[in-house]
Amino acid sequence: MSAPKYSAEQLAYCQETIRPNLIMQNIAAGKRSFSAGMQSYYSPEVIHMMKLAGFESVHINLEHSAMSLQTLNDICSAALAHNITPIIVTPKNGNEYISRALDLGVQGVIVPRISTVADAEEMVKYCKYRPLGERPYMTQMQMQYQPMNFVATMETLNARTLCMAMIETKEGLENIEAIAKVPGVDVLFIGSFDLSDELGITGQFDSPILEAAFDRVTAAAKAASVDGRVVTVGAGGLNSRPDVLKKFSEKYDNLLTFMVARDRDLLFAGLKNHYKVISA
Repeated sequence: MSAPKYSAEQLAYCQETIRPNLIMQNIAAGKRSFSAGMQSYYSPEVIHMMKLAGFESVHINLEHSAMSLQTLNDICSAALAHNITPIIVTPKNGNEYISRALDLGVQGVIVPRISTVADAEEMVKYCKYRPLGERPYMTQMQMQYQPMNFVATMETLNARTLCMAMIETKEGLENIEAIAKVPGVDVLFIGSFDLSDELGITGQFDSPILEAAFDRVTAAAKAASVDGRVVTVGAGGLNSRPDVLKKFSEKYDNLLTFMVARDRDLLFAGLKNHYKVISA
């Protein structure tokens, strides 16, 4: 008989030491999570403001920003110190960004344009440790730099690392049932604007066509949630339509993760409103 991979004490120490993922905790409790978007302003002070404003997560957009990996590391350090879960949108699929970002402190990855099962499998490969994926191992800040049992650490990090497939193409929508079933995919994240554009209803967030797409994605997530596995749905791009966001969040009980604010939009709106008040 082979020796156990770790003791109960070693597993407990990992679970106590490794930083929690607040979004995953909310998902387990059936609660919604709201992320503030960081796209243009990279000061750690912004993280402090997000925490004080009530946000549990920062949504860091590497696909549409000039942020470097060094700055990402600094932002993740601030986020973890303030108990805010850092999530990124990668520029593309693959190890170049996914594994490196996770090593730098990220607790969840949204990969754009996941359109096929092969795309989803590639994402999981670098987002999760074995047996789900092949993510390379490295000591990281989520582990608080503590020496721990390797296998217990990898299992705990797998359970606390969000692997989120961005659904924003026609092909992705057509393959959504198969994508949802890929082991290791935790969230189907709908890119509302880009998907609307692909569907020929650019920016028409109250279109029945987009709602039908949400119907299909949420149904696929439920169908894939079997044998103890939980797949949920997230959405971004609805910042300008809180009415639609509210409607969808009330309609779909498994639509739990939202990106609802973006730094540049909030700053501009605040400046514009303030100038309007003082210049009146």
